[in-house]
Amino acid sequence: MQNARREKALWSQAKCLNTQEILKVNDNEAQAIIREISKCNNASQFQTLLRDIRNEFLSELKAKRLSVRQIERLTGITEG
Repeated sequence: MQNARREKALWSQAKCLNTQEILKVNDNEAQAIIREISKCNNASQFQTLLRDIRNEFLSELKAKRLSVRQIERLTGITEG
């Protein structure tokens, strides 16, 4: 029983250390990155891009550490 608690504590500690390594981009930074990559000033402009071009930009945004949810929220484009 004590070993199970110890393993759980070590797992929690390791999990905590892993999450600290993830660097998130805040929404203001994300909007600047979206404008820089796509040259679009707002979500409406982004939504009017040709699908192939838009998908390329979406891949680049993911590579820049923007989360899928963040990209969806800021561009109005959903993954579905």
